[in-house]
Amino acid sequence: MANGISSKIHRSIPWKNCRIPGRAENIKMNTHAPQQIAVFRTDRIGEVLLSTVAVDILHRNYPTAQITFFTSEYAAGVLSGHPGITRIVPLKSFKPGQTFRPAVRLAGQLRKTSFDMAVILNPHKALHLACLLAGIPRRCGFDRKWCFLLTRRVLDTRDQGEAHE
Repeated sequence: MANGISSKIHRSIPWKNCRIPGRAENIKMNTHAPQQIAVFRTDRIGEVLLSTVAVDILHRNYPTAQITFFTSEYAAGVLSGHPGITRIVPLKSFKPGQTFRPAVRLAGQLRKTSFDMAVILNPHKALHLACLLAGIPRRCGFDRKWCFLLTRRVLDTRDQGEAHE
């Protein structure tokens, strides 16, 4: 289960000189390694827990980066104490049909930290738009729900049932 998401995140990050995909010890760091990374997973607690594998990969490959995890208010507690997460930011859930207003509010919050990379683990129009409006130069996520706003897209194959995310 967790291997599916970790391999997708691994493939979505702009690596240089990969020798063996999936083996972090064989990956040379990108010359422009991000210093501030925003990770988004704003849905259920179980999905948030599965996302910690992606945080581990980011932390291993960008050890000096500050990783901020944006999640739902009720899932924020399960992330406390994770060694790869610098800060946890609880977000109010988005109401159906609302995209623009929540995105603008979140973009203002994101601009304060000057993130240079965003990893959006659950596709949501408001998250994609907020990261664009905040001026985050590298925006990685699944190829769904306004994915044209992302700079790196990962093919979403969940509907094929091969692995859970």
